[in-house]
Amino acid sequence: MEYTLTYRPIFQDHLRELGVQFLLEGSVRRGGDRVRINVQLIDAESANHVWAERYDRKLEDIFAIQDEITETVASTVADQVQVIGTERAKRKSTDNLEAYDYLLKGMDLHKSGAMDPELIDQAVDMFDKAIELDDGFARAYAWRACSVSRVWGEDYTEENVRESMSLIQTALSLDGGESESHRIMGALNLFKRDFERAETHIQQSLALNPNDAHIAVKAGTYFSFSGQANAALASVDRAMRLNPHHPEWYWTELGLAHHTAGDYGAAITALLHNTSPSFLALAILSASYVETGRMAEARATAKTLAEVKPNATLTYFLKRMPYKRAKDLDRLVTALRQAGIPEN
Repeated sequence: MEYTLTYRPIFQDHLRELGVQFLLEGSVRRGGDRVRINVQLIDAESANHVWAERYDRKLEDIFAIQDEITETVASTVADQVQVIGTERAKRKSTDNLEAYDYLLKGMDLHKSGAMDPELIDQAVDMFDKAIELDDGFARAYAWRACSVSRVWGEDYTEENVRESMSLIQTALSLDGGESESHRIMGALNLFKRDFERAETHIQQSLALNPNDAHIAVKAGTYFSFSGQANAALASVDRAMRLNPHHPEWYWTELGLAHHTAGDYGAAITALLHNTSPSFLALAILSASYVETGRMAEARATAKTLAEVKPNATLTYFLKRMPYKRAKDLDRLVTALRQAGIPEN
């Protein structure tokens, strides 16, 4: 038995009149005690396929599949709406951009995952312009804080943290229900090793926006550093399902989660998806090679790491890696020592 709902271009004008931007089509086929569901998300304006997935499950799992499809579609639609809005903003004259347009452009630069200081500065500038136009724009303050933190990364100072903390406190005072503000507040408290406060804000962020892939993957970072390996793996896996077209840095978060879990082979597999690995990705990859006995690859990766960040000594890792559990930090540093990272 099969039921099918199919998009027809002939209805495109009607959908436009109704203001429909996206359309979900699919089919359900039942065979014995199993069910196959094919789902496709379509941009109603262009008729392009945005996302497709097939689910083969037991019939008794039908309600779980329904929830999974709902979550993924909600996240994918939200992501595409932002992309479309960003592209429209880019086409406008910069003299006429509204605060929200600047926010979208800044988010577009930030979410690319690029660590190029020039691009980061451009993102910060977009958020500054949004704040100039609307000094009560909570999200602009939040994203500015997040972009600023990308400039200093692991090389942060107390002054850096205070600057970003001030921005986030302003954002939360303007809108206590802004999920990104709670996410970033959680990240800042992770830097400060205030794990209890960090988790409070991370959980609040997840509760406010459970279908946001960016929030889910960043929650995975917190769970990894706090030693909650299962929660980290679940959160990153969820993020990847919510955003099937995720940027490659999601693989770094997955690798970090597997490393915390002690599954070094899986960590290597995940981290090798990165074509331009970050400092953190290289560190976890080198350590994972050591843990699996692949010393030549561990030393080669450590050499690349030293080229990317010349000050990456063991003392640096001991000071900067925000692990909650001493054993996790010791495990990382011990492996990096074997890979050839110098003490000081």
